[in-house]
Amino acid sequence: MRLDQMSYDELQRVAGNPGVKDAVRADVQLLVAIATLWGSDALKRVTFVPAPEVTRPARFDLLTPFRHL
Repeated sequence: MRLDQMSYDELQRVAGNPGVKDAVRADVQLLVAIATLWGSDALKRVTFVPAPEVTRPARFDLLTPFRHL
């Protein structure tokens, strides 16, 4: 389920789940904090955007600067 579709109660359960990845846990904890401070209706005002794709260099591309030594 997507975070923007979860209720405050569901977010609290996910925040307490030790199996959740750290990157997701940080987002969930932020949403729980927002709902705790300003009420669960505040979650409707949060804008969700797709995460940018992370491009990672190939393992041997990291050695490129050392090829000409």
